[in-house]
Amino acid sequence: MGFGGLGKTALGTWAALEMYEKKIFSYIISASAKDRELTSGGIQRIEPTLSSFDALLDTILDVMGFPEQKALTLDQKEASVRQIMDGENVLLYVDNLETVDDPRIFSFLENLPTSVRVLATSRNAKLRRGIFPVDVGPMTDE
Repeated sequence: MGFGGLGKTALGTWAALEMYEKKIFSYIISASAKDRELTSGGIQRIEPTLSSFDALLDTILDVMGFPEQKALTLDQKEASVRQIMDGENVLLYVDNLETVDDPRIFSFLENLPTSVRVLATSRNAKLRRGIFPVDVGPMTDE
């Protein structure tokens, strides 16, 4: 957690890449709710990969190799994703969580199987439960 521009995404991405290179997880699933970025032409709108609860479930199904499950109803899809993830060593990296306002996403992230770890970046504390929350405070000159 920390204010904008502090480096949360850079730190989270670095950590996810480190875990990928060390093969700590069988699956690393990345979704970003980022809807704008700073470019040389100013702030530009971009399409987030985490635009809805349905999109999050679809991303998980794609990465884990079950794209045919995307045709299920939302409730069936969620149950299928939970079953597929159960017992698998999974890292779910969710960036820019502060822009998400769908309570189903938070409920899902807070109630995953114990084999799944969530690495989330946010400007504020959107998740109610966290084992190792890291507050990235203000930078110093040093």
